[in-house]
Amino acid sequence: MKGYTFVEILVVLLIMTIFLGVGVVSFRGFERRQEVEAGAREIISNLRLAQNEASAGVKPAGCVGELKGHRFRAISGSPSGYQVHAVCDNAVLVKESFLAGSVSLTETGGDILFNTLAQGVDLTGSGRILITSSSENRGVGITVTEEGEIRSDDI
Repeated sequence: MKGYTFVEILVVLLIMTIFLGVGVVSFRGFERRQEVEAGAREIISNLRLAQNEASAGVKPAGCVGELKGHRFRAISGSPSGYQVHAVCDNAVLVKESFLAGSVSLTETGGDILFNTLAQGVDLTGSGRILITSSSENRGVGITVTEEGEIRSDDI
């Protein structure tokens, strides 16, 4: 008789299950890293939006008085939310966003104000933003310098 024994089939199924389990775990880690990197790209994009609108002197409707710049600020009490405001005598919300999934802002280093007409940046803290995942030990750090340079690095 030709064919496979029950034990041979069980061994093959066991090996396939092990490979599948390793693949699923690896994919979940990759997916979490991609969420963190997408969150970092989103924040960098919105920091550049604030920087460009401040440099161009974009003054949205509702902004009273002279435009001082555009400010990036984490939302107090929200681990994943942040806002971009135009700062005049009052502050006008330009954009509000929340990071997706299990991604959060773990340290924001204070407000970041991009001054008008490329006059640099006012920092109320370190100018460092850390983006992490609740299930990963690594993340992305974004730094804004007083000269307005925006850079990111893995942590």
